[in-house]
Amino acid sequence: MVLNCGFDGILVLTAKGAPDAEGKTVLEYAENKGMDVFDALFDILVATERSASAAYFMMDDSDIEWIMRHPYTMVGTDGDLIVPGVSRHPRCIGTFPRVLGRYVREKKVLRLEEAIRKMTSLPALKLGLKNKGLIKEGLDADLVIFDPNTIIDRADYMNPDGTNLGIKYVIVNGRVALKDNQNTGTAAGNVVRADR
Repeated sequence: MVLNCGFDGILVLTAKGAPDAEGKTVLEYAENKGMDVFDALFDILVATERSASAAYFMMDDSDIEWIMRHPYTMVGTDGDLIVPGVSRHPRCIGTFPRVLGRYVREKKVLRLEEAIRKMTSLPALKLGLKNKGLIKEGLDADLVIFDPNTIIDRADYMNPDGTNLGIKYVIVNGRVALKDNQNTGTAAGNVVRADR
């Protein structure tokens, strides 16, 4: 990891036992302590009993844009379950608003219609989910209603709960789960399996 991103590309997210490292890169932490970067890294690992978490900045945006343009690329996230008080990656809540706001509206990497297809009907087709991915009579009523002029992610590594902007409604199985960025408490989702 160090070879790919350098010590200035490793951002310490959580470090119980070394809280002064949180929010700093390993290089910043080392410089603040007047230490060699390797010593600083190992001090963090020892102080946290190897439980520190970090973000590694080693992707190139031009590569992401090139991959995103490929006709078979789908948009998804491997973000995990959101648990209050537990640090997580901003992609857990920000993946789709980021694509729509940054890569569609701001950078014009994709047309809006193509981005939506990569988020909905293309993955549903690939996964064999016959009742998902399209707005069509008889299919599950799962919809996201958003403003394409304002949608954007605001979560970051130190504030993974940053509220997305521009999402008006999230409708799951015909029931409103989110209205104006506020969770309604409705839990209408189901486990989804392929219809093959």
